[in-house]
Amino acid sequence: MEEYSRFVSMLDETRALALQLRAGVPPDQRWQVISAVRSNMTALAPLLNNERDRELFDLATAMGQDAANAAAWVGYVNQITSNTPVRNIFPDMMRGGPWEGRGFDRSSTNSLPQATR
Repeated sequence: MEEYSRFVSMLDETRALALQLRAGVPPDQRWQVISAVRSNMTALAPLLNNERDRELFDLATAMGQDAANAAAWVGYVNQITSNTPVRNIFPDMMRGGPWEGRGFDRSSTNSLPQATR
């Protein structure tokens, strides 16, 4: 329960910091706020993973699985999740990469490269 309270508290703090950034932080404080957000995001990652694992385990046991099968299912879902993020499918999309100069229009809502003629 202590980890969950820390998790919720950090989410609230990070959200408040993000809202500050959107509202406009004075330039002399901006990097400090950005650094705090990044630090919180780094600390939140394992807490988010633990919470997801707990919820998946609870779901599997609620569906009638025993503890061993529930744990195996959590591992399976985590493996799928780690193998299929969008950044793995399109690794260079955000920084130009192989699409740059090949008919890809960044202003377009169509994220697929257009045929060049």
